[in-house]
Amino acid sequence: MIAQRHPRPDDVVIHHLEFKEPTEYTVAVAGQREVPCPSFEEALDRAGLFAKTNHVEVWYEDDARRVVMPLDREWLARILAEYTEQPGLSLTRAQAQRLWGLDERMCTRLLDTLAAIERLVVGDDGRYRRPSPERMAKRSVRRPLRAELRDTMRRKTS
Repeated sequence: MIAQRHPRPDDVVIHHLEFKEPTEYTVAVAGQREVPCPSFEEALDRAGLFAKTNHVEVWYEDDARRVVMPLDREWLARILAEYTEQPGLSLTRAQAQRLWGLDERMCTRLLDTLAAIERLVVGDDGRYRRPSPERMAKRSVRRPLRAELRDTMRRKTS
């Protein structure tokens, strides 16, 4: 099976709006208006419900379209819940595999996805943990150039 590189028109996409204060996410499906969500967790929940009902995939895309990837909603939600319930949780990949009963490939993909979308960070010791509040605050800094670029792209596609 060949890996899909971009979402199909009927797939649901979580957009990360970094330029907004505070950082915001939207859930969108082609041809429908975007639904704003204040957190990644809420966006993941809404996107997952739509995807499950309509038998489509959930994707993630950041403002600059640097990161476009399919998401395994149920596992990501479960892992994020563990890190939310235990704020000091700090696991190596091997520990995460054992905790969630995942094979190495799946565990790597999930943890790397959460690191790529900056919901987890990987320390020098190889442990995955939630980002510090200071690091999250840096992500919410306005990026006017990106906002202008995004608005321009939207006008072109409208």
